[in-house]
Amino acid sequence: MLWLLDTPLPMSPLYKVALIFVNAASIHAIYTPPHPIADNDETQKYNYRALKDFQFQFRRRAAACAKTIHWLYSASESALILARAFASPLSTDVLTTFMVYPENAAVLQITPAWLIGGLLMASGAFIRTACQRELGRFFTWELSLKKGQHLVTTGPYALGRHPAYTGTLLAAVGTFLCQLSPRTWMAENGCFESTAVRWGLWLSYTALVPYMFTRRTYAEDDVLREEFPEEWRAWAEKTPYKMIPYVF
Repeated sequence: MLWLLDTPLPMSPLYKVALIFVNAASIHAIYTPPHPIADNDETQKYNYRALKDFQFQFRRRAAACAKTIHWLYSASESALILARAFASPLSTDVLTTFMVYPENAAVLQITPAWLIGGLLMASGAFIRTACQRELGRFFTWELSLKKGQHLVTTGPYALGRHPAYTGTLLAAVGTFLCQLSPRTWMAENGCFESTAVRWGLWLSYTALVPYMFTRRTYAEDDVLREEFPEEWRAWAEKTPYKMIPYVF
């Protein structure tokens, strides 16, 4: 039944152009830090000061590169869809420039798998934005404790102790569905002709992201438990799951 996920839906590919940019906006929101890098005294409780400045700057620059790549990818696939829909000398140049197999531009259509991926990306962005609003100035990309910080247990944090990571994980899965599943630019351009290679990349990435976030959840819980012992225990009893309710 998995083949149904790759079956094109009976709708114009032009709708995909608009949705592609919604996906890009979701990734942009996720990869944009809401606050500057935390100060040294705000990160010292987490004991990862070695190469701190390099690590923090690298993470933010990598995120900026990821946003740029997503926007370029979105513009490229949209240009191909428009070139296929509106024939002209320019559209021919676009097709031959951006496609190894120009005829494959005809299959850049919306599929159930692609829609699911877009929904996951939008949901991830919504969850992460909700977390940023709930934590306010306490939300930082770096593991830190700010002056005057208190334990936030409301909003998304009433459902899980680390919901921002859940949002990022959803977006990661959605990205692969929207960029590597059949009838997407990369899949149909010969970049990853082997289905085994595509799924191998997807599985390795979606295994790496949870591993990284899982490590951070334990570090965060340890410090929060030490800093707010009674409040944290009450919160942990009421909200026992870290990222995914009833799973983890």
